[in-house]
Amino acid sequence: MNTVEGQKIGFVGLGNIGKPMAIQLVKKGFDLTVFDIIPQPVEELRMLGAKVGASPKELAQASDFIITMVVDAAQTEGVVFGEEGLWDGLRAGTVLIAMSTLTPQYVRELAQRASKKGVAVLDAAVSGFAARAEKGTLSIMVGGDEKIFEKCIPVFEGMGKNIFYAGGIGSGQVIKLVNNMLFQINQLGTLEGLRLGVKAGVDLDRLVEALKVSTGRSFIVEDWGFIKSQLAHYTMRGPSRLQKDQKLALELAKDLNIEMPVLTLVSELISRGRLTEELASLVEVETSR
Repeated sequence: MNTVEGQKIGFVGLGNIGKPMAIQLVKKGFDLTVFDIIPQPVEELRMLGAKVGASPKELAQASDFIITMVVDAAQTEGVVFGEEGLWDGLRAGTVLIAMSTLTPQYVRELAQRASKKGVAVLDAAVSGFAARAEKGTLSIMVGGDEKIFEKCIPVFEGMGKNIFYAGGIGSGQVIKLVNNMLFQINQLGTLEGLRLGVKAGVDLDRLVEALKVSTGRSFIVEDWGFIKSQLAHYTMRGPSRLQKDQKLALELAKDLNIEMPVLTLVSELISRGRLTEELASLVEVETSR
């Protein structure tokens, strides 16, 4: 029996990652109410047994724990403080869990504002593709009051496999930004190296197998089967999402007066289309076999 037995969860944002996260909660027996402005994923969740909120306000009125999984701070602000937003329905004792990728400063300000209503805020950033969300194996990095975090562990375990308490509010977002920064740097370097090896006459799969057990290994080669299956799809959609995360990391570094020359260079290269070119090169290798 989990420690949120009998309590109700609200989930706002049923996008590429949010929808499978919400589905995991329903399948694991949580009492879930969902909201999204797009009807199709809402109907999918309703058919699985979730309740539907007519507005964020109505969802908040019916929930003890509320998860927001929207695109950015602007959407989070709208969902929470907009017309018929969560703010109008929040009650003292409710826990608001912000799972979007946001700046640490924003979630700290959100927590301060929410405290006026007696509402606790956790920032719970996630790492993993949609496929991991569908399996319930996301990594979740959580910042905020540790006692509130412990209370919410069953909720996080309903969506993820690796749950980390990061520290005070905003800490989860810091880890997420550092993780995404390293992923982007490693990704571009790995793809460039794979292109070099293939052009030099080495079979791509053999190259990857060698790298998996060598010092040059990274997520790209360790999970190559999945990456390869997503190459064409990711070529079209991935880089634009990375640019948002790069911007947030660079903003944090600027606030802390820290120079980030490697991330700055990688960000510039990706903005000029370098990542797309590297991915397209590997797609060409795969399709020519």
